[in-house]
Amino acid sequence: MFGWLILAALSLALPPALPLAPIGAPPARAEDRAGNSGPEPRLLAAMPAARPSEPTLTLFLPGDPHRAPFPLVVAVSDSLGPDGRADRITALLLARGVAVLDLDPFIVTDGRGQARRRDRVPEAVSQAADLAAQHPAIDPDRVALLGFGAGGRAAWLARPGSDTIPRFVARAILYPGCRDLVAQGQAGAPADASAGLLLMHGSLDTENGTEACARLVQGLPDRGRLRHVSLRGAGYAWDRPAPLGEGGTLLPAPGGEGRVPAAPWTYMARCSARMVAAWLSDALGARGAVAAAACP
Repeated sequence: MFGWLILAALSLALPPALPLAPIGAPPARAEDRAGNSGPEPRLLAAMPAARPSEPTLTLFLPGDPHRAPFPLVVAVSDSLGPDGRADRITALLLARGVAVLDLDPFIVTDGRGQARRRDRVPEAVSQAADLAAQHPAIDPDRVALLGFGAGGRAAWLARPGSDTIPRFVARAILYPGCRDLVAQGQAGAPADASAGLLLMHGSLDTENGTEACARLVQGLPDRGRLRHVSLRGAGYAWDRPAPLGEGGTLLPAPGGEGRVPAAPWTYMARCSARMVAAWLSDALGARGAVAAAACP
């Protein structure tokens, strides 16, 4: 169902100043479990490789151009790069008329090739969101962030980068390393604290304990837009697809120090994807039907 996302690897090398240009339509239709499906999504891509310190990014637009400009979700990968964690959420968002920017801010190019980095990642997220928001099919007043692990940490810390995006309307932050963020004094960090915030983690995740994550959002104004979800029985990166036969593994900690045990849980991955997609769609004022899920 998500095979068309493989096309994300076929990015075009475009100068950073140029708008993202269409390169064709993915072959699969985005559809949710209830059977809601939209027109064929369109794939737009850019890989700004002309200068160092520029991330890999791919923009997916819903297939119905008459509904443009579209709200946008910037999906920020974990530190090892895109691995399928965002695929289910992307398909559900596209079906509801929300564009998705698939972003790997941890990989950069230099004169010798590609390397992974840890510095200035939140700034890279802001810059990529600003670039995508300049596309005529995107509504710059309805931009949200979605981040996984170290990408969730970057989405937590990112600030709107220019006048193009006055603020991020919402942030869906998945297991960003609450313990480390609190220790570094980043509790209540988002500058646009009046926007929507979804913080989600597993109850068995040692890097994102329920108490630490509660402290991370402590002091943020609720206004009905703050949601803290602890998924019972889930550990770190429960939503990471695993190759056939792979069980638990060790992934880099979101704060960059050490490794964290992670075990995939397919049922919870599907359930939480629907919850996240529904929450983001509602926060962005998107139309359509994505049934919300109640995960245990």
